[in-house]
Amino acid sequence: MIDLSEREFQTQLVELGHILGWRSNHVRPCIDSKRGWRTPTTAIGWPDLTFARLGRLVFVECKGARTPVTDAQREWIALLDTVPGCSAVIARPADFDAVAALLR
Repeated sequence: MIDLSEREFQTQLVELGHILGWRSNHVRPCIDSKRGWRTPTTAIGWPDLTFARLGRLVFVECKGARTPVTDAQREWIALLDTVPGCSAVIARPADFDAVAALLR
């Protein structure tokens, strides 16, 4: 699992979430003719994946093995993790088992 790209990691988490009965959302980047690739949201740093199931929300900011985490991403994760019924984590492919445990 450690050698996965960020995209492969996200795909595996979404597939696992669906197997475990979670609904998920992933806002994918799109091309902007003036600014290049951008994620269409005004919430800079918003987590990559949102999972919902039975009164719970889980947010996951996915990163590659060496991809840096931005301050905005850290701030969103810290804030969302304080909300009752929510869990929010920053995860890399090496953290797959920990995220899987969170979704179980």
